[in-house]
Amino acid sequence: MGFPTPLRQWLRDPRADRLFRIMRASDGLLASYIDSRALDNLLHLQVSGREDATDRIWRLLTLQLWGDMFLTGKREERWDGVMAAARPTV
Repeated sequence: MGFPTPLRQWLRDPRADRLFRIMRASDGLLASYIDSRALDNLLHLQVSGREDATDRIWRLLTLQLWGDMFLTGKREERWDGVMAAARPTV
């Protein structure tokens, strides 16, 4: 079963911008398949609270990270970027 995760709140937090930059990467997997203006609009709607796009954003983010880890050769770059976003600042 697990436990509920606060994905909606996490994706509205300003720190999620690092993840959004990964999603917007012109050399990532999504760039070939997603209209960048539509992605920017979706992220804006989420962050502004005008729409709950959590499920769509989460799926796109995981697809981007998976593609970068296994298809585009950006494994180290993306891993470091995601882990850097997760590290607390002191």
